[in-house]
Amino acid sequence: MPTAGLDLGGSGIRLRISSPEGRVLDETTGPSVNSTAAGDPLRYATAFLLNRCRDLRISALSTVAFGLSGLHGSLPPADSALRLLHAELGTRRLVLADDCVTSYVGALGERPGVVCAAGTGVVTLASDGVNRSAKVDGWGAMAGDLGSGYWIGRAGLAAALCAHDGRIERGSAALLAAMIERHGDPARFAHEVTTSEDAKAIVSGFAPVVLDAATAGDEASSDIVGAAAAHLATAIAAALDRAGAPPRIAGTGRLLTRTGVLAGRLVDLLTRRMPDASWVEPAGSSLDGACRLAAAAPVPAPPFGTLVTVTTISEVEEQ
Repeated sequence: MPTAGLDLGGSGIRLRISSPEGRVLDETTGPSVNSTAAGDPLRYATAFLLNRCRDLRISALSTVAFGLSGLHGSLPPADSALRLLHAELGTRRLVLADDCVTSYVGALGERPGVVCAAGTGVVTLASDGVNRSAKVDGWGAMAGDLGSGYWIGRAGLAAALCAHDGRIERGSAALLAAMIERHGDPARFAHEVTTSEDAKAIVSGFAPVVLDAATAGDEASSDIVGAAAAHLATAIAAALDRAGAPPRIAGTGRLLTRTGVLAGRLVDLLTRRMPDASWVEPAGSSLDGACRLAAAAPVPAPPFGTLVTVTTISEVEEQ
């Protein structure tokens, strides 16, 4: 039977359904859970998958793997979701993974090292490939995600509003112009963004503007990008140290997969900090990682403790 992998991140959901031979049968995207009236991420991901299968008239999936963000390393119970998937699609195995695991498996597979996944949020995961792993950050926008798209976007918007206020030493005329071009009157935008259900996406959506302005030589934007790179470098070093992993480093997510000023600053910092480090291109995305987890039986090494769970229908029926 086919399998399905889903990657649910802060900027949206991605789904891929594959044949037993690995051929892609369908790949689609949808809005993030934060942009809907749905409940928890697992419920939303399950409903999204079932609706898509109904649209495609797919009646059976053997295994489903969800990569979930925003859970801060605490995975929800899988029983209810698996019962529903089993009733609708005959699914017998459900893999739940923190999105740091799907990012790692997609980028490095079973190799030891560290993966920094930087998008709307940011989380870093390292493993020695045997029995030790360490997760750093991924604590969400209110308490962490230092150096993330949200962090950069918020700093950029603050610099724009400083320029609007006349706080020249803290402001950026270039970012203020970009804010006005994208969002109109700054006073109206400040009110709208604080009351919008899509506030997180709006703020993180300003990060590419900051990166482009830094590339063009804007001093305030360059300082923001430098601080973000320092946060990411610190997280990577801490994860490697705690896991006892070799300095094989991969960056994933929309902020690091594209070559640009942030990736360049980060590589420079890590090269000075760890001369023996190797920066490797990720083999795949977090969606690739979810699909790999769905296709594998059992879940491939390295072990990631409570950051990944595997539940079978036989276990659920025995309860």
